[in-house]
Amino acid sequence: MTARRNTITALALGTLALIVIVVVLTGSYWPFVIGSMTSFIILAVIAFGICVINVLSLARFGWTSPTYWTNPASIIGVALGIASLVLIIITFIGVTESTMAFTVLGVIVFARVGVKIWQNAVLNISLTIQGLE
Repeated sequence: MTARRNTITALALGTLALIVIVVVLTGSYWPFVIGSMTSFIILAVIAFGICVINVLSLARFGWTSPTYWTNPASIIGVALGIASLVLIIITFIGVTESTMAFTVLGVIVFARVGVKIWQNAVLNISLTIQGLE
């Protein structure tokens, strides 16, 4: 998957997350009725989708590529992915309530989309300089 398609897909998932968040926070559950846990699960699936995009771009550069692992955007993206995974796990085991976790996960998803765009821009410049693009 090219970096351009990664960015487009990340933006599409970010837009979908924005729609879910707006629907939940405004209380307008049309055309479907969703509860707090269901909305959290939907947002968690979107967060996993963004992580899958990250793994696909990691496969593009190679698992041991110093270009990928020394990039600050990649490190921040991995940290945000781990934070979202931890939040999802502690919400499912009942340590935190799903309403608060939904808000925090929404912030993480938006941050992750922004970092993904930054990451693709930096890695494309790096690959162009190296003549790999």
